[in-house]
Amino acid sequence: MSGEGTLHLSSNRGRYEVRDAQEGPFLDLTSGDRCEVLLGGRWIAGSVELGRVYSIEELPHKQVKGYYFISDDGARCGLCEGMKVRLP
Repeated sequence: MSGEGTLHLSSNRGRYEVRDAQEGPFLDLTSGDRCEVLLGGRWIAGSVELGRVYSIEELPHKQVKGYYFISDDGARCGLCEGMKVRLP
């Protein structure tokens, strides 16, 4: 499925879904999904991954599992509600 939309929390716990303003929800993102994310006004290609995220500032001893974006050049970015996403 292809399209452009905005990330929202999914009804599936711990996941994000991509919503299109006209069509409503159209896909839950999961590990390995290819996409582009709009960061700093530029579309960055990469994929969604699931892994351990460490929160040094708040709870340095606690490991939290979550979804994040990894660009094709290896840079990582957390996913959050409201991000613009394009699906191939």
